[in-house]
Order: sequence, then C-alpha cells, then structure tokens
Amino acid sequence: MKKFKVLALAIILLLPVSAYGQGKFYTRKARLEDFPAKTTKVVAIGNSLLELNLRAEVTSRWYLSPYEFCTPEDYEKLKDDSNYYFLRFVAEDGIAFLLLEKGGKEDDSDRFKRTFEVIRIPIASLGISSGKDVIYMGAFIEIIQAYTEKAINSDATGYSGLETFNGGSWKGKYVYLNPSDADDAFVENASDVLVPVCFAPAEGGQWCYKMVIDAGTHELRYFRKARFRKEGDGAISESDINLFSSKDAFIVR
Repeated sequence: MKKFKVLALAIILLLPVSAYGQGKFYTRKARLEDFPAKTTKVVAIGNSLLELNLRAEVTSRWYLSPYEFCTPEDYEKLKDDSNYYFLRFVAEDGIAFLLLEKGGKEDDSDRFKRTFEVIRIPIASLGISSGKDVIYMGAFIEIIQAYTEKAINSDATGYSGLETFNGGSWKGKYVYLNPSDADDAFVENASDVLVPVCFAPAEGGQWCYKMVIDAGTHELRYFRKARFRKEGDGAISESDINLFSSKDAFIVR
C-alpha cells in the first residue's frame, strides 16, 4: 500500500498541466474541493457511550464543514448521494475506525459524484476495552479535520494519508511510554508531552497501528501501519523509541 501511494503521487506530480485543464484527470484534491460547502452527516444517533461521546466532541470541535447527526438508517438511504460526506464508525480486520467518506455511487459516470474514502483513523481494538476510543475521541476528530484541510489544498497529502504527519523535530518534548501516564498527561493537556496510542487486533487481524499524539495540541506527530504477526507487535518497539530519540525527544519509560 505504501508503494502504491508513492507511485500514485509520482504520477500526479508528473502530469502535464493540460491534463487538469481538459478535465480528464480527477485527483483527490479536485474531488475534495467541495467539502467545506457540503454537509457532513455524522452517523451517531444512539445511546452507547461511544456514540454519545462522538456527538459531544463533534459539537465541540467540528469546524471544517456544516454537519448534521443522522441514524444508520438515514445513512443507508443517503449514502449514494454525492451532496453529502459521512463520518461514521467502521470495523475491519479486528480494528474499529472513525471513517470520513464522500457519498455517491462507485460506478457513477461522473467521477466527481463517485463515493470515495477521504480518511480513516483507528480508534480501538475490537474485543479489547481500553477506553482510549473515548479518551482520545476529541483528538481523533481534530486529526481527521487537519488531514482533510491539508488534502483539500494538496495532492501530496491526499495520496499520503495520515503518514503525511510524520517527520519534524520533537525537540524538548517528553514521550510517555507508560500507557496510564500517557493517558493522564493527555487528559491534563500537558503542553510538552507526546503520547503513543497503539491498536492491535485481539485475534485474526493482520495489521496494527501506532500513533503519537501531542497531548497539548492534539496534533498527530507519528503514524504507522505495521504487520501484526505476534503479541507485542502492536506496541511501541525499541526501533520506534530509537526513532523518537533521533527527533530530540526525551523518552520517559
């Protein structure tokens, strides 16, 4: 998948300007330009703690487009309508995600009206109750918007996914490796702390996800999708720690 993203981005950057002017090439940036003017339907009309938390955080933090809450039944009726974007929970390969997608039909003759996935962010390991889906929900929503805002203006971001946030110096920041300490620092909005958040499938899944989020700003500083072969693969490894140290961060075990 990573190789595909690099190849796709290279093709985009090498295309002549005339390809865009003739309207024959539909990049992710071009297809996302209508996002700020379209209504985002947030699929969360229920009484579960997760849905209630999503509704509260969207109400508090969503700024990038108009939004409305809707039921799963509403989503089924409207999902083919390209006038809407949808924010909803999905589950795949043992991981729960918060997904932003554009409505539409996959085979619509007008490519601007076809459905496509804007971005998804992992929020929980299915079958494992850690509470991180609730604790970090506000950050997940802000990261989705930060990515989308960049992708509206940049094909490089559109084809890089959340990995676009990797890189840069972490000088003077403290990376808390103990999950409990990290959660506490995040809740306290500690301005100088970066918190690792990892999700791995309880069983049967092939992929795990590692993120580092700024406790103070909720910025995503690191994202990695990695193969999950054995217990421990879904945690921060020594190679990860060495990478963090190379960014001039202080490691707190």
